[in-house]
Amino acid sequence: MPPKWANRFLEWYCAKNLLDEIQGDLLEAYYYRKEELGHGKARWWFIWDVLRFFRPSSFQKKSINSNALIMLKNNIKISLRIINRRKWASFINIFSLTLGITAVALISIFVVDELSYDQHHENKDAIYRMITDYYSPEGEFDYTGASHPLPMAKELVNDFSEIAAITRIGDDSRYVRTDGAAQQENAIFVDNSFFEIFSFPFVVGDKNSALQFSKNVVITREMAEKYFQSIDVLGETIEIRQDDKFTAYLITGVVERIPTNSSIQFDMAMSYDQVDYYSWASNSWGVRIDEIFMQLNENINLNEFEAKLKDHWKNYLTDAVKESKSYKGDYQNYRLQALTDVHLASDIGSLWSTGDPSESYTLSIIAVIILLIGSANFTILSMGRSTLRGKEIAIKKVIGAKRRQLVIQFWTEAFTLSILAMLLSILLMSLLLPSFNSLADKNYRLEDIINLRLLILLPSIALLTGLIAGAYPSLVLSGISILDFFRKKLKLGGSNFFTKSLITVQFSLSIMLLLGSFVVFQQIKFFNVKDLGYDATNVVVLDNNMNNDPEKVKVYKNLLESNPNIAGVTSINSSFSRGGFSSELEKSDGSKVTYSMYFVEPSFFEIMDIPITMGRNFNVGSSLDSNSVIMNDQFKRAMGEDFVLDGNIKKFRNAGLKDPQLIGVTKDFHFQSLARELRPVLMVMGRSEGTYENILVKMNQPLNAEMVQFLQESWYEIAPNAPFEFNLMSDDLEAQYAAQERWFEIVKYATIWALGLATLGLIGIVSISITGRLKEVSIRKVLGANAYHLYFILSKQFLLLLTLASVIAVPLTIYFASDWLDNFAYHIELNPLVFAGVIVFVFCLIIGIVFFGTSKTLRSNPVKALRME
Repeated sequence: MPPKWANRFLEWYCAKNLLDEIQGDLLEAYYYRKEELGHGKARWWFIWDVLRFFRPSSFQKKSINSNALIMLKNNIKISLRIINRRKWASFINIFSLTLGITAVALISIFVVDELSYDQHHENKDAIYRMITDYYSPEGEFDYTGASHPLPMAKELVNDFSEIAAITRIGDDSRYVRTDGAAQQENAIFVDNSFFEIFSFPFVVGDKNSALQFSKNVVITREMAEKYFQSIDVLGETIEIRQDDKFTAYLITGVVERIPTNSSIQFDMAMSYDQVDYYSWASNSWGVRIDEIFMQLNENINLNEFEAKLKDHWKNYLTDAVKESKSYKGDYQNYRLQALTDVHLASDIGSLWSTGDPSESYTLSIIAVIILLIGSANFTILSMGRSTLRGKEIAIKKVIGAKRRQLVIQFWTEAFTLSILAMLLSILLMSLLLPSFNSLADKNYRLEDIINLRLLILLPSIALLTGLIAGAYPSLVLSGISILDFFRKKLKLGGSNFFTKSLITVQFSLSIMLLLGSFVVFQQIKFFNVKDLGYDATNVVVLDNNMNNDPEKVKVYKNLLESNPNIAGVTSINSSFSRGGFSSELEKSDGSKVTYSMYFVEPSFFEIMDIPITMGRNFNVGSSLDSNSVIMNDQFKRAMGEDFVLDGNIKKFRNAGLKDPQLIGVTKDFHFQSLARELRPVLMVMGRSEGTYENILVKMNQPLNAEMVQFLQESWYEIAPNAPFEFNLMSDDLEAQYAAQERWFEIVKYATIWALGLATLGLIGIVSISITGRLKEVSIRKVLGANAYHLYFILSKQFLLLLTLASVIAVPLTIYFASDWLDNFAYHIELNPLVFAGVIVFVFCLIIGIVFFGTSKTLRSNPVKALRME
């Protein structure tokens, strides 16, 4: 006999009107070959003939009115009728899943966008940023930085043949004007090879020569349209404020809009040799102010190249080599970082705004939590509704329905609900997109996110959820015997362990999110109320854009002090939270103190309400105070035995000071975010108004429009060509906690979302549970049970599940919250009363839901219920 499987395969694909003829010929050929060639070869020839006829002309045509299609249409109709009949339960089902899918879709867009940074560059796989790992004298890793001395790039190209091209990149803002008021734009300073390495397409101009000459500038399409209302601007000039004066620059190129998912963002690109500041630093090996990007040649072994690059600094940084000899381990090491990893390298000091990988992870977890709660609602309610349809299932089985047909029906119902939820989620996404952009600090557009990736993601979620939700009724209920249905052996929340588990998971996740939101809120409140050691109330911070003319600054400050609404005016090199610079001081025992330095005026301490606890303030009229310093208490503690009030600080060489006299000590104050440890601070009196980058104006009252006008008009009266910019110091300080504020908003909305979902689900679960136990409740009422006893019986299972959920949620929240709080040097302590309050609130919420869900049943006439049964 020929192979049975081959014969069956032929019967499966071959058209009925051709089967007899083809099968007969093949069998005749088989028997002929069996006689001539033998049994084995005849079988192989038969298989080959079957495969040869496997072509479209032999296929049987499927009718579009097949039984399978008719059954599918019938099941969809039944599903829609059930949705219409049970509107409230269907609403909870669909709405829960809609919210879950929407949350996952929006957060997936954010996460995918974060992972897509710098993918648009043609040579992205060959581009690397050079970074440096720094170590402590004890040999322990300290931190990683990306800034390097300007001369390093040229030496790297000369020393390594592996490098195809290299560019330095510096970042700063510049004021630009054509024929009107100056406006601030984001500028980068690069080498001519920048546009050869990175793929920023030119609309007009030549990328190879755009920055070849001094006083050339390349601008973006947006900037060209902003200033010239056209992109045809080659040969046009713009004035850029460089080194405190406006200079004309020739536009030699226009690039396309910079993609939002590019780490390097700019409005205009300029050459390093155009700025005096970079000119003096171009030969300095002690100043690290730029980042170095390189493109490697093809077929370079990265590990071997990094091994050669690691100690390359020893050839040029002679001072560092001397200092490294006292280190127990490494001093510093060069290594490479792939361009596509730059954006998410939040732990590396960088010129660019970086993303935090933990944000993507946390948001993904939140999305999964919301989807789990929504899916749990969907699954529990689908199971409960199916359980209540026990008689329907039993009757269908009695009249001959096969298990396969019931499985298909249940899964069709689940998929119908999940597809409806998916369609609604697209509508909800479009409505929530502006709010999500604000929350995530993004600028997504609907046309950007409705793409192939989303069109794959949403159906996948809907398919997976429908598959899981329909699994229990399809695979379990359809297989239970008919007698089990009629004997009422199925109870939601009774013996159903899976249902109990889902409800417990729901409660646990909701409690964790609620507790987490309270922790984040309390920490942010702590930031806002903690005493910083100075008074930033009603302090206006002005950018000192006329510091190149100290006399004008003095006139302006005198003019401000004449206003009765101004309490005082002082200056500082950099307002708190805006930066400053750090340095190190070697003590007599050889250990080092890392400190921050500020240049201030004597009036600074009084205006900012920073008390001098020891010694005295600076004296403007004393020439000796030009070599004097004031430190904070933290610096005093760090100095230890080297601290001598009115003595000289030995080995101090910084900011033009040499062994300065210590004349005073102030109370500690937090000039950085409370996420960081309090640092030693040294304050020096500036030598002229040109030292100060910011002017601090203390108002007697909150800033209003009238005072803003006064500040601005006074400014332009004295310096009409210098841009006027201001901000409130309190806003600067709050900006330090923008990330935490954003996380609070995210967790808050996620909590509301999740708690709302859990509440909706609980309402549906209670309704189904009571419906399933209606006969039991009615019998108990007839036997004399009172309302309180019945309420306890109906709510007991939910309260027990909530207790179990609390036992799971509280320890997990404490673990994750403690880990998050450890990121801050100064933080709250977890309060047991807050945790207890949240648990009590959730208990009251559930008790209330169960009470209102059961009150109608408890008031009903048991006779009617028993008669219906």
